[in-house]
Amino acid sequence: MACKPNRFRFRAWDAKSGRMMSRDELEPQLIAHTATPVGCVELFVDHPLDREMPILMQSTGLADSKGVEIFEGDVCEHGVVVWKDGAMGLDTGSATYVPGGLRADRTRHWTIIGNIHGNPELVQ
Repeated sequence: MACKPNRFRFRAWDAKSGRMMSRDELEPQLIAHTATPVGCVELFVDHPLDREMPILMQSTGLADSKGVEIFEGDVCEHGVVVWKDGAMGLDTGSATYVPGGLRADRTRHWTIIGNIHGNPELVQ
């Protein structure tokens, strides 16, 4: 299944239940709090230390080799997708950071193997 490119899509990790919230679960909660995308982000940013609040992750608008949508926090064989310096990039685990390293011609060869919240062992 191919991903519909839309970098303004979000998902969230619910640390309390230890699972990823589906888009269908997340959107009603966001809409109940605010009607603007900026407000949605502020809802989560205002409570960074509150373990009750889900951890919000933004879509890159790109897909991997299997058509899986790539989000911030996803892990592929090359590193971790991160938001840094105002852009999505790839943290390779070394001193190397690839800013803006997320392009469809690169990511279509990747395979997402997990995410940093559900699979922390992948980045150790």
